[in-house]
Amino acid sequence: MFDRLAPIVLPFLPARAAARIGHAPHWAVPLIVVVLAQMVIGLLAHGLRVEQTIAHIPPSATQAELTIVREELERALPWDLAVVPLKETAGAAAGAVVLGLVIAALGIAQRPRFAMLFALCIGLAGIGIAEKGAEIAFLSTTGHVSAVPPYPWSGLVFADSRAVSYPVGLLLTTINLFTLWYVRALARALAVLCNISKAHAVLIAVVFWAVTAGCAIAVLHLLRNAYVFTF
Repeated sequence: MFDRLAPIVLPFLPARAAARIGHAPHWAVPLIVVVLAQMVIGLLAHGLRVEQTIAHIPPSATQAELTIVREELERALPWDLAVVPLKETAGAAAGAVVLGLVIAALGIAQRPRFAMLFALCIGLAGIGIAEKGAEIAFLSTTGHVSAVPPYPWSGLVFADSRAVSYPVGLLLTTINLFTLWYVRALARALAVLCNISKAHAVLIAVVFWAVTAGCAIAVLHLLRNAYVFTF
């Protein structure tokens, strides 16, 4: 039974979970669990997303226009939840490909199969879910509506969020305690899967995180500029 659920416990027992993944990379049940958890998070975050969107609409908007926006967001919720399985599967697959390329580029002799890396990425998604849960709790209790809130566990809390640029704010937000948890869990797992030293595994984990985080920040910045967002 543990073999089938190994990716789920990977954030907490990375070395042991990686050993089981290396023996039998089961990913179907963990993927279903992650998808369901993401749907629950999506439902919990929906109200906050609506309020943040409304807060950034120009003051000149009429009440009727605000109502239309709310209704559009409510109608979009079922579709947003429906595409979660596709998003999670594609995200884990893309992560497995990128991680495999990083491992190959750094000259690791023992390279895990795609199925192993896919299961590994599914397991790491649990850390992202925990971070989203913490974000929802923080925003619900503080009422922050800024595009890049100063989460107390992120690097942005040590800077003036109003003075830094949007990309820098995203970077400082990304550098947080959950990132350290992510890198540590990934490094411990890779040390087992690739049979390499902890230092080498940490290097791979940091490079992988930097590539994926850098791409995400770049995409968000481009979208912000393309739609001329002011926050």
